Amino acid sequence: MNLLILLLYRVSALISYIPKKLIAANNENNIHKLVNITSDYIENQSDYSNISFGKRDLSYCGCGAIATYNALISLKNVLSKADLSKIISYYENKGLVFGGKFGISPTYVKKYFKKLGYQVRTTFSSTQTKLDEFGKMYDTFICTMYNSKKNIGKGLHYICITKDNDGTFISHNPYYKSHSLSNLITKASSDNGKSLYMIGVSHGKDNN
Repeated sequence: MNLLILLLYRVSALISYIPKKLIAANNENNIHKLVNITSDYIENQSDYSNISFGKRDLSYCGCGAIATYNALISLKNVLSKADLSKIISYYENKGLVFGGKFGISPTYVKKYFKKLGYQVRTTFSSTQTKLDEFGKMYDTFICTMYNSKKNIGKGLHYICITKDNDGTFISHNPYYKSHSLSNLITKASSDNGKSLYMIGVSHGKDNN
């Protein structure tokens, strides 16, 4: 099922189109309104209803862009309002599904970090054992998860997950903590969700 969902999202992103004029207009709007963005994690997506994203807004469908921004913060990048707007424009050009109605395609998030030169590894597994083993390999993750384990019609949500010095996993947007990666995903979802696609990103850059 996970592979089928990913394939549907990827195909939908390939055939979706956002006019260049709209992308430029969104960027101009966003630059002026992202005044209070600093180098800190974004935790409340609902605060960004005035930020344009495709044919929608960031509060409606921007969890993937926010997770990307938060992951870059975790990877020790110093970012500004302009950088969040650049992330939005990148996904508007490559990755939006149906103009943003269903957010972005998970595989385009992987492509984004690989393009920047980061080492990236993924897993489709949602089992506790495999996720917790995967959690030992990285300090920064982006998880595409089902909002509900029993009802995939409730949609998907992206979260950035970081790890503090004692190994505690922390999700951002929403903010939760757990000593288990698999448990954290359940806590961070709206209805006992599960992982669809987990991306681990290393701090070191890969020039290959």
